[in-house]
Amino acid sequence: MKPNNAEYIKELNRKNILNIIRSTPSSRATLAEKTGLTRAAITFIINELIDKGMVYDREIVKSSIGRYPTILDINAKYGYVAGVLLERHCCCVCIADFKCNVIAETTIDSSQSPNVVMTIDHIAVAIDQLLENAGLTKDMLLAVGISSPGPVDYKSGVILNPPDFEMWHRIPVTDLLSRVLGVPAYIENISVALAIAEYRYGISNIFRSSLFIEAASGIGSAVIVNGKVFRGSAGFGVELGHSCVDVNGDKCTCGNHGCLEMYASLKSLEHIFADKWPGSWEKVMDGMESGDEDCTEIFNHEVKYLSAALANAANSYDLDGIILSRDFAHKSEKLISQLHEELTKRSIISQIHPVRIEIAKFTGTSNSSLRASAATAIEHCL
Repeated sequence: MKPNNAEYIKELNRKNILNIIRSTPSSRATLAEKTGLTRAAITFIINELIDKGMVYDREIVKSSIGRYPTILDINAKYGYVAGVLLERHCCCVCIADFKCNVIAETTIDSSQSPNVVMTIDHIAVAIDQLLENAGLTKDMLLAVGISSPGPVDYKSGVILNPPDFEMWHRIPVTDLLSRVLGVPAYIENISVALAIAEYRYGISNIFRSSLFIEAASGIGSAVIVNGKVFRGSAGFGVELGHSCVDVNGDKCTCGNHGCLEMYASLKSLEHIFADKWPGSWEKVMDGMESGDEDCTEIFNHEVKYLSAALANAANSYDLDGIILSRDFAHKSEKLISQLHEELTKRSIISQIHPVRIEIAKFTGTSNSSLRASAATAIEHCL
């Protein structure tokens, strides 16, 4: 479809309006201000969305002058989506409403499944059962969102070659699941899914160019620019965990030397500090707060290498925001302060304009990875 086609432009405007309302329920006047559209154009699009049942007038907001503006919100009952989180030893499955509120969930032990086909069947049965338990019918299911360890090809719906995930390598998981359930299925790398969900429902929509980063067995990352994931040339986006922070460092499994993941992931910290490792990042922060020397050493090590990578990212993508997720959220004030201090020293961008560091809001909630899978489905239903 041609970019100047009237229907194409209308569709872009409709999605833009829906995304604004998803992030923050808004009045028609606010939507006109944020989109630059006329009030008449806003009214026309909103009336169509109300007729479809996607949005509704939520409440009246008191105003000191004139009429009280009504607030438009997403209709949570417009439809339902399934979220599927593929992990190395289990699959988590949920049903969520159109506002990404999880209403039912379960876990499948996939370690006992001999093949992908059987696991897909188990996932489909779980989704049907969750719908039934929630009092929903199958025709109310709009789509399925899947998140998986990367790399994944989000366009073709194929899981490529994540480490320790051999059963799923080169599997067209979206096609398989869509065929069984009869609805569209979509997939994202889990870090990208979390970053998108954080933008839609969390804090990062206040930034124009933001980096989302989490640490677990590896380093997950994604960059969002003007509301869109930076995908790169082939769709694989940003792999900050495999950016070099020590040119003389050990060789990484990716082939590079001195990758961030080898110094700053929780798995690497456990390996590097061995007997000094207290068992979790939370315990590191608790120990440092109480003056434990080993925990302080681990903390300083993390700041040293993580800040180097964040400075590289800030300079490369002209970031104005960095979102720290998951384990980083625990007692984060000291970490944010130290990272910001180092970033100011190391990044030329931070000397030109502020680069804020924040803790994720959406991904700080329980079952956030599973909700992010559901959010992936909603993203394609607008």
